[in-house]
Amino acid sequence: MRDIGLAVSRPLLSGIAAAVLAFGVQFLYGQSLSPIARLALGGIVLLVAYLGMLLYVMGQKAFYMDLVRGFKKRSAISEKVLASA
Repeated sequence: MRDIGLAVSRPLLSGIAAAVLAFGVQFLYGQSLSPIARLALGGIVLLVAYLGMLLYVMGQKAFYMDLVRGFKKRSAISEKVLASA
């Protein structure tokens, strides 16, 4: 159970911190923007804050980079198999 808690805690804490930051930016600057600009600002702040927290503050960059590399290797193998058939 401890392993599950550890695996879930880092993304969860990053998401909470990013949501609080995005809400704060929306609260401070959102009133003067149009709805589409407010949506874009909130989305960008949320995404950047989440990725920054998760990858750098929580130290998960190596894990996610290996995960992305694994997807790339897998797709390259699939393409070779399809090309030879």
